[in-house]
Amino acid sequence: MGAASEKNTLLIIDDEPINITALVNIFHADYTCFVARSGVEALELAATLTPDVILLDIIMQDMDGYDVLARLKSNLATKDIPIIFVTGLDNDENEVRGLSLGAADYISRAQSPTLIKLRVRNQMRHVNHLRTIHSLNQELQAATRAKSEFLAKMSHEIRTPMNAIIGISEILTRDTSSLDANILEGLNMIYSSADFLLALINDILDLSKIESGGLQISTGEYDLIGLVSDSVQLNMIRIHDKPIEFSLIVDPAIPAYFVGDSRRIKQILNNVLSNAVKYTIEGSIRLEVKVWEIGGDTSLIFVITDTGMSMTKEQADNIFEAYARFHENTNYQIQGTGLGMNIVKSLLDAMNGTIEVVSHLGVGTCVTINIPQNKVNDEIVGRHVADALKQLQFHKISKANRAFVQEAMPYGSVLIVDDTASNLYVATNLLIPYGLKIDTADNGKDAIAYIESGKVYDIIFIDHMMPVIDGMETMKIMRNMGYTQPIVALTANAFSEHVEMFLSSGFDEFLAKPIVTHDLDAMLKRLVRADSQKNPEAAAQARLHHSATPAFPSDSTTDTILIDSVLRDIETAKTYIETLINRTDNFTSPTRLNAEDIRLLTLAVHSLKSVLVVVNETSLSEKARQLEIAAINSEIPLILEEIPSFLDALNQAEIRLRAKLLSTVSDSDTSATDILDSPANKTILSEKLQLIQIACQQYDHDQAETLLNELKKHSWAEKIQLTLSEISTQLLRGNYGDAAITAASCLQDM
Repeated sequence: MGAASEKNTLLIIDDEPINITALVNIFHADYTCFVARSGVEALELAATLTPDVILLDIIMQDMDGYDVLARLKSNLATKDIPIIFVTGLDNDENEVRGLSLGAADYISRAQSPTLIKLRVRNQMRHVNHLRTIHSLNQELQAATRAKSEFLAKMSHEIRTPMNAIIGISEILTRDTSSLDANILEGLNMIYSSADFLLALINDILDLSKIESGGLQISTGEYDLIGLVSDSVQLNMIRIHDKPIEFSLIVDPAIPAYFVGDSRRIKQILNNVLSNAVKYTIEGSIRLEVKVWEIGGDTSLIFVITDTGMSMTKEQADNIFEAYARFHENTNYQIQGTGLGMNIVKSLLDAMNGTIEVVSHLGVGTCVTINIPQNKVNDEIVGRHVADALKQLQFHKISKANRAFVQEAMPYGSVLIVDDTASNLYVATNLLIPYGLKIDTADNGKDAIAYIESGKVYDIIFIDHMMPVIDGMETMKIMRNMGYTQPIVALTANAFSEHVEMFLSSGFDEFLAKPIVTHDLDAMLKRLVRADSQKNPEAAAQARLHHSATPAFPSDSTTDTILIDSVLRDIETAKTYIETLINRTDNFTSPTRLNAEDIRLLTLAVHSLKSVLVVVNETSLSEKARQLEIAAINSEIPLILEEIPSFLDALNQAEIRLRAKLLSTVSDSDTSATDILDSPANKTILSEKLQLIQIACQQYDHDQAETLLNELKKHSWAEKIQLTLSEISTQLLRGNYGDAAITAASCLQDM
């Protein structure tokens, strides 16, 4: 049936004219009637007209009603049409057979016309009811699709400025020592507010996916300790300066690696931990991680206990309802929508997990999460790692300054493609600390031109929504040109189906906006550093701006400026390491090492790792790298074992470098031009100018002046000396923007 004003349609199948006339007289006033006088004709008309109801006689000459019914039910076009037998065969056996074959009803001709009419009317009402439900369902699906499309578009539109707000806030707070306290507090407030808004957007997107049935659970191998550490560190940032004692207990016998959706598990853990932080003004929060293994099945268990605001049993039972929030009169200052625990419950349901909330008024709350997971192998976390996590003192970190070691990668290169200037600014400045060679393009055409010119990058970051040539098309053109290096989709579209679309279309990875610096760091280490380690000699040469000239050429003089700089770095690192050894009684009291000791040791060996490669101390650089990894992972026994031999090797390297330095100074044939033009000196000048540019952009006068004075100690070509004097004058006048531009211009001319 078409429009609401049209009559329902009725197909009458009978080979007796008198029967047809009787039925038409009963129904023609209420329905549009069609007639078929044989089984063959009936099958053709039913498939063509698809009537609302069919009235079918049983006894017919060419094909009986049972056969016609069976054929109609086997045809996709007619199988759902209600079929009512109207026959003179008035016995139970025939009625049972007809209903068994799928007839909707069985009417004897002996019944009155009124009764026949009512029984057909009831069937028509059922048809119309189903049609209304189907129509409403289609409208609902269309509305759901429209909502999802709207949310995807709005997510992209909101995330683009959010990327600028969060990214620039993070960039400006890299060096907190140079910022006025009021400015730093303001930046932290901007960052935390933007972070909350981003979390709110993510919650709304997740709720939309849950409501539409589009929530997807992915599986893959993951490192449990890495997942837990990330979640804990994030929530330590949220604790900030609250008087809260946080403790982490990990069962040493727990498997180290699992198979599951690590992103969703981290989301669950973060939601529950963030609730504990939000509703605990002071006191303690405890996270316990363990497993239950029963009959070969493994379940990952998280138990989160806090001494914060508690709930009644009724409130605890209702906590998983959407928008559920309690104590509104006292908690009005606590940010939240009440969606978090509803999403947690939905995610756990999707993973066949469970969650239990027990709260005691005046005491606190305990949340137990149970997630069935498969372990990768029998490797366990172990006592050493579990104890290290237990003893770890998590520092309270500024919300905007999520400090971590950013390893210099001057041998790497990246291309950033984005049509939004603020996005280019944020991405570029987030990458500057790594010392990478960075090219940018604000459209796909210019990006393709870079590849056509023969340039090859460790990573190309491409925003997928750009005018003229979008990111997807840009990537495909590059691939068709034979470009095989990693291309990463950089986009504000956060839906999982978009991620799958990017990866299946040819992108190697996906990085969401706003850019999370830890995710960016992990990607760089995976795609830039890991690749360079396949060929450490090539990486070392790349550090000298891809020069083929060794740092210590056999036919030229050793670079005095470079060696002098490296020796100063070695002295600084040695001073700290020797102080640390003396303070811990030659490392016989490992328990006296605290988290701050580990952090400073990490920074000391991190700086050495890069500079030692430049002066061809590659073996010692590798030892520094291994020691840095041990420090980052708090592997105290390994640190205690390696530090003495590392210090001895460092002393030997210092002796070798000083001997080379003396040899260089005594060589009267070395010209100033040879020294100034060496690749190593260009590297130092380039790195210092980049740091001066960053310091000027952050209005860090002291840092910029210190770096400038370090450069002025050496003899440079006249043009460089004039540039340094110009920057000095601009700093004196407070023209930080001009100083940054001058430094950048000098870098481009090198």
